[in-house]
Amino acid sequence: MRVIKFRAWDKEGNNYSNWKPQMIYPENWEESVETKGSILNPCVNSKRFDFMQYTGLKDKNGVDYYEDDLVQCGDFIGQIYYEPKGCKYMWKHIKSDTYFDATFHDAGYRSEIIGNFHQDKHLLK
Repeated sequence: MRVIKFRAWDKEGNNYSNWKPQMIYPENWEESVETKGSILNPCVNSKRFDFMQYTGLKDKNGVDYYEDDLVQCGDFIGQIYYEPKGCKYMWKHIKSDTYFDATFHDAGYRSEIIGNFHQDKHLLK
């Protein structure tokens, strides 16, 4: 089973925060049922944070892939993103409109995370 975890980019602090998802249950159970049983931590709805989900994949060094990570495999450099139509993670080549299925092309012994969208924008050029 894949571990569900997130990281959060703090736009105000320009760094990754130690945010961990928490479920907050309102005192009024009927209100809770109307909101599908729980309300997520209020910072989820904040415009201050960008959230990235762990993909379940690791690179050749055992580093977790998250959405928006920049990955290199040979000469290919791509950005990880979630494709909702196919319900899968993809690599988008940063210099073209070429896309690859990250689960198929992720040979963990070959690929390596070289950065992320927020801190390494110079790699996107």
